[in-house]
Amino acid sequence: MYLRIAHRGAPHLAPENSLKSFEASLAFSPDMVEMDVRVSRDGHVVVMHDQTVDRMTTGRGKVILKTLAQLRACRFGNGEHIPTMAEAVDLLKGKAELKVDVKDVGIEDLVVGELRRAGVVRCTIVIAYGRKALAAFKDLCPSLRTEVGGVFSGRNRDPAIADALQTGATVLSTRYKIVTPDFVKECRANGLAIHAWTVNDRKAAARMTDLGVDAVATDRLDIV
Repeated sequence: MYLRIAHRGAPHLAPENSLKSFEASLAFSPDMVEMDVRVSRDGHVVVMHDQTVDRMTTGRGKVILKTLAQLRACRFGNGEHIPTMAEAVDLLKGKAELKVDVKDVGIEDLVVGELRRAGVVRCTIVIAYGRKALAAFKDLCPSLRTEVGGVFSGRNRDPAIADALQTGATVLSTRYKIVTPDFVKECRANGLAIHAWTVNDRKAAARMTDLGVDAVATDRLDIV
């Protein structure tokens, strides 16, 4: 049976990547809780998937161009502020393992700093994109588990495996629709785990079970 990853918390119950969403996900006993992080203009790591705050909040504009104070003024639909990574990690610490999807480049030291501060390095997987970022995380913190992000299509499956083997990553973050028996076999031969996303129905979940993936990320912990 696969591990269950709360994808951005429980977005069917509260806004994705909000503290309420993370808190709500814990009621379903996930093995891991995933969050997306970016950096503010003044160097704070905050939790947000998109480059801009437009889709999820009352604000407008790119995360990286706003200070933390300006981001705090942007509100989710339920009135919550955008959380910092520190707030999210402190909420989840000791309740589930963590997966941190690092969307901005060049903030590896900030992310590792937060994980060390909270004492959660050993129970965290970091998703990074490209060999430079993957290698940077390993250089900063050799014991930190890393995951190759962005396996969207069959064309980048082989390059992703190569990136993992080159940088010491042990997991591939893979779009569930492109997982095949041959891909699973190749990953197993190279000692790599497959974490499939985003699986939100029972039929897709059953297929992932049959294929033998190691974990699925889902928006619907009540179903999957």
